[in-house]
Amino acid sequence: MQRLYMFMFLFFHAVVVHAVGPAVKNSGVSEKALRQSQPDYRLQKNETPTLIESEISDVPEITGPSLFINKIIVEGNSLLPEALIADIVEIGDGREMSLGELKFMVNRISHAYAKAGYVLVRAYLPQQEIVDGRVTIEVLQGKIASISASDSERYASDDIVESFNGLVGSDTLTADELQHSLLNLNDVVGISARSVLKAGVTTGATDMVVNVEEKRPYKISLDADNFGSEFTGENRYGVTALAGSMFTFGDELMFRGVTSNGEQNYINLLYRLPVIGLNTFVNASYVYSNQQLGSNLAPLKAKGDSNISTLSVSHYWKRTRSYEIAFDVGFSDRSYNNEQLGITTSDDHLANLFVGVKGFFDDSFRARTYYSVLLQAGLTGGDTSDPLNSRLNGRSDAVIGLVNLTRYQGVPVLDSYFVLKASGQWADRRVLSPDLYAAGGMGTVRGYPLAEIAGDNAVLISAEYIVPFPYKKSISLFTFIDHGATFVNEPLLGEKDKNITGAGFGVRVNIMPSNNSMPSVDLMATYATPVLGSQTPSDDSSSVFYLGGVVTY
Repeated sequence: MQRLYMFMFLFFHAVVVHAVGPAVKNSGVSEKALRQSQPDYRLQKNETPTLIESEISDVPEITGPSLFINKIIVEGNSLLPEALIADIVEIGDGREMSLGELKFMVNRISHAYAKAGYVLVRAYLPQQEIVDGRVTIEVLQGKIASISASDSERYASDDIVESFNGLVGSDTLTADELQHSLLNLNDVVGISARSVLKAGVTTGATDMVVNVEEKRPYKISLDADNFGSEFTGENRYGVTALAGSMFTFGDELMFRGVTSNGEQNYINLLYRLPVIGLNTFVNASYVYSNQQLGSNLAPLKAKGDSNISTLSVSHYWKRTRSYEIAFDVGFSDRSYNNEQLGITTSDDHLANLFVGVKGFFDDSFRARTYYSVLLQAGLTGGDTSDPLNSRLNGRSDAVIGLVNLTRYQGVPVLDSYFVLKASGQWADRRVLSPDLYAAGGMGTVRGYPLAEIAGDNAVLISAEYIVPFPYKKSISLFTFIDHGATFVNEPLLGEKDKNITGAGFGVRVNIMPSNNSMPSVDLMATYATPVLGSQTPSDDSSSVFYLGGVVTY
């Protein structure tokens, strides 16, 4: 009889918890929602500054009388299609040409190589005797003969030069390959680097000097917002610290901590170790979070915690100023525990392998698109009969796909732009609560409580229009509309697909430091409300006013 009373008690309270609020009450969903709702205060990224400077001049001006030229022969080309070169030097059956015209043709060939990315290739007119109107243009495929680095107090020049391994001696070096290494070097915390190409001492040789500007080898930011849940604390306070090259050149150690005015705490430690130059990293991460539900659920003494350990390898495959492709592969071990009145109500343990690709690309429509695709496979058993599963008939061996797209679309009016987002999740079966995809709140659908709806599958879309007005880069006004839809696999009684839509407007203020000793300040205020007949929020609110800010030093 005592067991029956206990069962009825837990069943009753489980129904109450399910009925009175969104999915954020589960520790796994809550941890994920906290990460989703961390705002990005940054305005649209400025264009990457020039990384490569060249002190190698074009062919000098040539003057002289005109000659009748029958044919132009190009020697030494092995990198561009012969048809392209032939089109540049085509003169039909011959014609009168000045040496200035020949020089212009030579520079057109050099520029064709530069356009194709071959920054060290030069065409030139060698000394020659013109016989039967035949002129020879030679192509010199230059090489990097040496790489040196400017003096640096904090970083060894050998470490900086080593990040350009593979470039010395290459006669097919492209701007993309050089940019790849420079972008990797500029990612090192505390370094800003540019390269200068200079003529070497021998014909065709180029010397490269890497100029390094030292900055602080750490970054610290403090943030605060009211983006949280009424059950775990709406007001949240966070700190993020990042330090570079602590144990070896190019490594990173990051700490992120968040606490709320309720009973929620979050800690994330991440260490990144370069293993193949600055191109491949081993990443080790640990996340711990806990929460105790408040508001009208406080009498239940409901609480939960999460522990997530992740080991992964990330590799930059292609990287330039206009596009990037990187791969991730790794393993994660996750555990989630929830209690009510001191009794465990769910205890999930999930182990996953994952593989992903991410990056960005620019296009000719004044836009940059960021993307990430991740495929996750559960390794633990799919026992649906475990009474401590967080979700009835949920499985831990699901295959899950996640997609995120963000496009910054420039508009030729007032220097304004759109931020267009689309993301979603697909699961091949019914998942446990930590693998649900939630929508609602900052980061997903503004105007609704955090994690208002959740499902095995989900689609989120958002459109935001931003006008940097009246002060470019300091103040921006924006308006937006967000939509989220969740879909349930193998729905049980009372479960159904849901969708919500919110819209609103706001202002961002970005105060850049006047010098390196001053911090930057980013502030944001947003008003959002449900629209288009979307369902009434679970907290019966008609709108939400979000406030947030971050100070970065």
